[in-house]
Amino acid sequence: MTDQLDQHYGAPGRHWVLDEPEHEQARSALARGEVYVFRLYDDTTCYMLSARPTGQTR
Repeated sequence: MTDQLDQHYGAPGRHWVLDEPEHEQARSALARGEVYVFRLYDDTTCYMLSARPTGQTR
């Protein structure tokens, strides 16, 4: 998806791939049964990418 945005607006998405603290936040939210949402913005739009847990893993 970041390839479809101008370089400036896609940079946070490209950075996310290497952002271990953010990955830990996502894993922790999913482990608690919560939805994880990552947002990207350009001039007129907010893109929300989400992950939600499925099944019972506790």
